[in-house]
Amino acid sequence: LMSWMNSGSSCVSETKVATLVKDVIMAEGFDSKHLQGFSVRQSLRKLDTDEGGRESLFLTTGWR
Repeated sequence: LMSWMNSGSSCVSETKVATLVKDVIMAEGFDSKHLQGFSVRQSLRKLDTDEGGRESLFLTTGWR
């Protein structure tokens, strides 16, 4: 976690790392197997479309 926190062009804040640990990794019911096959790109694409497969309001109004 600390290596990830300090990597990249912009470092992740202490607060965000603490939140990730407390609210996600330590959450009751969290299972790392739920992340198998996880894709950031696919997840972002899902957020960009509504349940009918249409682009979200944010994209159709030019908001990015």
